[in-house]
Amino acid sequence: MTARDNSISVIIPVASDETELDFLLSDLEGSGFEIIISSKGTRAKSLNCGAEKAQHKYLWFIHADTRLSADLIDALLSNVQQKPDCLHYFDLCFEGGGLPRLNAMGANLRSRLFGAPFG
Repeated sequence: MTARDNSISVIIPVASDETELDFLLSDLEGSGFEIIISSKGTRAKSLNCGAEKAQHKYLWFIHADTRLSADLIDALLSNVQQKPDCLHYFDLCFEGGGLPRLNAMGANLRSRLFGAPFG
């Protein structure tokens, strides 16, 4: 992936016991995005602090255990370019099945019906 965009600030709230952040940072490498890692005690404080620090037009809030592909980043950039004034989000997906899968199905349905994405 080559540097492509400098209009997006990625805000990643992290807890002290976070173990997956390095994978996400690797996925974002070369994106050209401003990366803000924020750890302020609670998720809400971390998100708000990260948003206050952001220097770019668009804010993308991502959980530290998120995995991204180049195709997803390309899709985001394309959609933001086509509809710059809309809320953009991806479907939620958890590895494995059971209750997490059911949670993802409910969250994705809520996103589609009410425009209120998870997270």
